[in-house]
Amino acid sequence: MSGALNGIRVIDLGTVIAGPYCTMQLADLGAEVIKIEEPAAAERRSLPGGGLTYQPSDFIQVGSYRDRNKEAMSLNIRHPKGLEILLGLIQKADVVTENFSPGTMDRMGIGYDVLKAINPRIIYVSISAFGQTGSYKHHRGYDILAQARTGFASTTGFPTDPPTRAGNAITDYFAGLLGALSILAALRHVERTGRGQSIDLALFEGLFMTLEGYAERALNNGDVPSRQGNESLSHGPACAVYQSKDESLVAIDAHRDEWWIALCGIIGRSDLADDPRTSHYAARANHPEMIREAIGTWVGSQSAVQAEQAMVAAGVPASRVLTIQEMVELPLVKNRGMYSTVEHPEAGPVTITGTPYGGLTKTPGRVLSAPPVAHQHAAAILQRVLGYTNEEISTLESEGAFSV
Repeated sequence: MSGALNGIRVIDLGTVIAGPYCTMQLADLGAEVIKIEEPAAAERRSLPGGGLTYQPSDFIQVGSYRDRNKEAMSLNIRHPKGLEILLGLIQKADVVTENFSPGTMDRMGIGYDVLKAINPRIIYVSISAFGQTGSYKHHRGYDILAQARTGFASTTGFPTDPPTRAGNAITDYFAGLLGALSILAALRHVERTGRGQSIDLALFEGLFMTLEGYAERALNNGDVPSRQGNESLSHGPACAVYQSKDESLVAIDAHRDEWWIALCGIIGRSDLADDPRTSHYAARANHPEMIREAIGTWVGSQSAVQAEQAMVAAGVPASRVLTIQEMVELPLVKNRGMYSTVEHPEAGPVTITGTPYGGLTKTPGRVLSAPPVAHQHAAAILQRVLGYTNEEISTLESEGAFSV
């Protein structure tokens, strides 16, 4: 079965998270993604640190799943022959992606103006911390800076504690998804017009778009949303996390009136479903302490499992707060195929994060190959795409086109 993006060739110059995560979406959906790395970057990608059930553990790679379904080749693009290879690949590609600091690609002689001259159909995607234009374009930054500068961190954590960073690099993942979606739109434009375009995306904007209207509240009403701990900034203590009697945590969302009425019945407080101070959504917003006390008292009298089961049975959205280890053992994870086992060239069979696109009924996303080791597919890429012979590849190797 061919993927939806079969026939699309992507040259992936991305590093770390945002760039590789963007192209992972395309690779899962069938695009041919060729990962081009400078040798030092390829070595960093292979450092131990993150992954699942790799044996031996020396083969565990940081964020390795983001490069599954891709081919890899190391190139010294500061070498004339290395640059020539890269330009040759881009000339035969549909998309090129990068997430270097603004100006880096131009300094290396591979900026958009250069690439569109050799391939007018090329879609050129740049992901940076704060964009290719604007006051902060030359500010370096990673996820934590975007969380800080967007104000996102100011709304995360407890009121009495400092702003808190989200648990993972959420801005990189949001920006990567926006990049993949932008590429699909640009491919449609190429199909209609024959012309490519450049795409400028920022980690800042990826997170800005998730602020749930906080920016509008600040601009239009002068509101300053702040930290509410484990309670929703929008819905208050009816959508919050509570501690059970076994000192576990249970997340509950009973902000809708029908859920609230059902919850009142479960906790033995049907009076709150009729009390005008708490009977409807708008009234509850003005009496948070009543809501907090009622739910907290009941959850505190139950085990986390008991509380979750009672609410789920009554149609109230609820879940225990699980550890990652507990999560990976859930039947849901296995039922939905959320992990894939693939053959790693050095580690053997490995289990990695699966594709979220398995639900496409005609062209489901698939995980077909393990993340590549550095330079794994160089010969195959050069032969298939550029028509190089084994002798020519050996000469390039000796001349330093693939190493520094």
